[in-house]
Amino acid sequence: MLRSALVLLVTASGCITVGSAQPASTLGRGNFVGGVEGSLWSVVVPDQRTATALGVSTLNVLPSVSGVLRVGVSDRVDLGARIGLNGLELQSKFMFTEPGAKLIVSLAPQLQGFYFPSINDGMGTSTNQFGMLSIPLPVLVGIRLGAHELVFGVRQVNQIVIYKESFANAQNYVAYSMLFGASAGIALRFGTSFMMIPEIAAQVPVWQTAQTRYGPVSTLGIGSFQLTAGVACVFGKVGGPRAAEPPPEPAPESWDDQPPARPPQRQPPPQEWPDDVAPPPPPPPLPPANGA
Repeated sequence: MLRSALVLLVTASGCITVGSAQPASTLGRGNFVGGVEGSLWSVVVPDQRTATALGVSTLNVLPSVSGVLRVGVSDRVDLGARIGLNGLELQSKFMFTEPGAKLIVSLAPQLQGFYFPSINDGMGTSTNQFGMLSIPLPVLVGIRLGAHELVFGVRQVNQIVIYKESFANAQNYVAYSMLFGASAGIALRFGTSFMMIPEIAAQVPVWQTAQTRYGPVSTLGIGSFQLTAGVACVFGKVGGPRAAEPPPEPAPESWDDQPPARPPQRQPPPQEWPDDVAPPPPPPPLPPANGA
């Protein structure tokens, strides 16, 4: 029972994927990308006695490869999926800042999970059942560096793990874990069709509890933690949404918009004087200015 609880709690302190491997900016309406991600996924068990009881070392490293597909639903919303050796992940991203802004802030909720049922080899030996459901809530902050983007992330994760050993009448163990993590990377855009994203990330559990038929088993603090380092290569429209264009200048008024011109006024003809009548004398000159 103790070993099962340790396995469950240590496993619950890990997550399927730790980093986001994407920029904080969105793709833009109608754009889509696909790519591949490779990383080294390590679980660290600081306590040597716990590691010995589990039959593992204090540092356990596994490779991970995933494929990803994302589409821009609007200029501020992306949807996507990631699938690979670490399970299935549904992705979304909501950008809060204006397209084209130098500082980008977005929320990228995810839903991750996998399940391995018990398999019998026909000779009386079965594998353990194991499943995980995780809901990460990453906040991504991007800083534009020309065409590239420096990306920092923090995340809170709620995770449920189900575990059952293979012997007869084995009990189901269910664990819940709350975790926090952080990541840092840079989205290097080469043109508008290719992007490379190197990233490092870490994640630690804050509180874990497992429910068994013998009662709850809980722990606070770091029972184990995860570290990842990897690179994502993305192909497609990777330039992001365009900045909002300024409103067009008003078109010059056409002649049709001008008010009708006033007709010219006819000047009266000059007055003619009879030959025997002298015209009136001209008006006197104006006095000089300032009384000079």
